[in-house]
Amino acid sequence: MASIEERKSSAGTSFVIVFRQNGKRNKIFLDAAYSRRDAENARLAVQGFLDAKRKGEPIDRRTRNYFETAPPDLIKRFSCLGFDVAKTQREIGSIWQEFRAFEETSVKESTIIHREIVFRRFAAFFSPNVRFEDLTPVRVQEFRDALVKLYAPTTVAKSIIDLRTFAEWAIKRGYTNSNPFKEVPTGRTGNRARDFQVPLEWTERILDACPSQCWRTLYCLWRLAGLRQQEPMLLTRESIDFAARKLRVYATKTERYERGGFREVPIVPRLAKELETHLDILPKSEVYLIFENRRKAFDSGFRRILFDAGLEKWPKTFQNLRASCENDWIKQGIPSHVVADWLGHSVKTQEAYYLRVLPEYFDRVTASNIETSHADENALSRGTSRGAF
Repeated sequence: MASIEERKSSAGTSFVIVFRQNGKRNKIFLDAAYSRRDAENARLAVQGFLDAKRKGEPIDRRTRNYFETAPPDLIKRFSCLGFDVAKTQREIGSIWQEFRAFEETSVKESTIIHREIVFRRFAAFFSPNVRFEDLTPVRVQEFRDALVKLYAPTTVAKSIIDLRTFAEWAIKRGYTNSNPFKEVPTGRTGNRARDFQVPLEWTERILDACPSQCWRTLYCLWRLAGLRQQEPMLLTRESIDFAARKLRVYATKTERYERGGFREVPIVPRLAKELETHLDILPKSEVYLIFENRRKAFDSGFRRILFDAGLEKWPKTFQNLRASCENDWIKQGIPSHVVADWLGHSVKTQEAYYLRVLPEYFDRVTASNIETSHADENALSRGTSRGAF
């Protein structure tokens, strides 16, 4: 524990902060120019620093604030005794590196890569040496305005969301008192103008243009089972249960949730046919169902397939295949929460990114209203002729 010793002399009362560090007794002298309160604040800062070092944690906000505002002569004394109190510790660039190291154990590599891109945008506007205290609402709004001029609305929104996450983490670690990105509007996170419902009628046309059974199976898994682009790569023979008509799918994206990333997806008849054919040609030595195209780059190959099928490539190629499957199931009257479970996301995500306003809904409602209207008119006519009124 750090303590204070008081010493009196003709020059006045001075103070000594006494503490043990690395098994050694150390002292910091404060001359008569410092008050008892100054000495107590210094003692608390020393104790806070020692406690943080012992626990292997960042120093708390109060301790850091003290070292940020302490007189230069005291800073030199602290530094001579091994106290790392340089102001660069509060520069956002160094805090971000600590945040990145923390996230390496809790998020996917793709998320880390994405957030590094976001931070480069931030550093290009502010500089990595900026401090949280410098991020005024006006400056942060100017940053968002600059992003709007350069990037799509979804990119802007996700950038602000990631920086909010970073700032909340920094608050918990004592690096700042407030989140400067909290009051800045994110905007929309999805571009619905790029939605496209891939017609189910195109299935045979596309399958005929596929150069191999692996491609035929891949397309059916994307369009008829709603799998994410890379999810077929982890399927094995054991993933298929023809008797129960279920496909057991594993997604690394959701492995941290309740079911460990596994979900069950129905096998529709057309998909079952392709899977049966696929298993007939699958070499016994192969572990995975998809034994070709394992380089995980499908864009160029699928673009050639669409060209051979006489079709143009649609926006968000693989996400729209997945969304088209989801909308087909919704049209069939399957409850939203069930479809969301099959697809491996929440109903909130489903409504925000996947569900479409399809022309079929208009046709169904208008046709229904016309029939109802005619039936009502006929009933009214019959009732009137019989003197019902």
